[in-house]
Amino acid sequence: MNKEQRKEKIDKEKIFTVPFSLKEVKENITISANNPDKPSKEKIINQAFMFHAQGNISEAAKYYKNFINQGFKDHRVFSNYGVILKNLGKLQDAKIAYQKAIELNPHFAEAHSNLSLIFRDLGKLQDAEIAIRKAIELNPHFAEAHSNLSLIFRDLGKLQDAEIAIRKAIKLNPNCASSYKDLGICQYLIGDIDSAFNSILKANSIDPEELGNKILLRIFHKEKDTKNSDLQTNQKNLSLPETTLNSNPLILHMPIEVELINSLYKIKARDQEKYQAPTYGDAKGSDYKLFEINDSIIKITEEKLISIAKDSVKSDIFISESFFTIFRSGGGLKSHDHLNKLDKVKGLNLANKKYSLVYYVSVGDQDCDEPGILKLKNPNQEILPNNGLIVIFPARRKHSVFYKGNKDRIIIGVNFYRL
Repeated sequence: MNKEQRKEKIDKEKIFTVPFSLKEVKENITISANNPDKPSKEKIINQAFMFHAQGNISEAAKYYKNFINQGFKDHRVFSNYGVILKNLGKLQDAKIAYQKAIELNPHFAEAHSNLSLIFRDLGKLQDAEIAIRKAIELNPHFAEAHSNLSLIFRDLGKLQDAEIAIRKAIKLNPNCASSYKDLGICQYLIGDIDSAFNSILKANSIDPEELGNKILLRIFHKEKDTKNSDLQTNQKNLSLPETTLNSNPLILHMPIEVELINSLYKIKARDQEKYQAPTYGDAKGSDYKLFEINDSIIKITEEKLISIAKDSVKSDIFISESFFTIFRSGGGLKSHDHLNKLDKVKGLNLANKKYSLVYYVSVGDQDCDEPGILKLKNPNQEILPNNGLIVIFPARRKHSVFYKGNKDRIIIGVNFYRL
């Protein structure tokens, strides 16, 4: 909460890439196999920048680490490596990398801005504000720094200041979809749902493929249409499904379409351990857009699951992710939930509207020590599924699975929001 093999997006962080074409970089870093000399500082750094620019993060990280281990020093390398470390969840290591970049170049505004994000993630909002203000003293026209300042103000509950900062970012860069999204969130938290909807509409027009824009557009549109309804009655109706499913997951059954398994096997699957943590071991599966595949059986399955999901929460829904996973012996899922950063924004309450659905297409081999029991947390529950079983539970509820059977175990997963 990463995910499909889409082009990696660096949220709010600034990376330094080479100011010339990838072709020129390749020509510059070509190393002869007959040359016993170690690659030079310039060749290593250009190779790292090239991989980072291409989105090949694992290779970029190797070259950044090699550069640092050889004792070379360059503020851009430490800052870029910090971005990668942060995305891996290694916040303390990322903080050290950014601080090293600043030590090498105290006037490097991007590193100060990136450091502020680390402090924000660590909950050190005062330090985050100091770091981001330093970036803006250094570069007053740095739009992303003003955007980051807005996020810090939002976390501090200073919503008016947050709106001023994000409008400054938009003035500096009027074509940044994420800034309009942040403005919409800020306006929503202030209570101006009409302006919030218009801001998200603008964000979606700039970047219609960004999932967060799609989610907020649907939710804000729904709330805009119903804002004059009886709040007490509406709140009561909305809270009932969530409360019931939280303490007792909904367990249903749906017959499996004969051709569904064959259709899933025809889809080019990926190594889940490489692309989609928290999956580990012998497992593979799709990206998070399974229902966008043009296959008649998958479309039939989608329609049926949507109908079941709507009925389970007594509301229209918005599907954010759909996927399948095939577990083999030794494959499993580490304990995790299905919440993303947007779901955790205080005041939006998206976490209370998000649910996860698991459809067991084939449970595989259950005559083994580890038959793939679904283990739910808070409260602790264990469910041994059978073919055709459907389990629906709040997306914030942590869960895990481990399977060690001899036959493939296949599930379809869906994450959706109640509208």
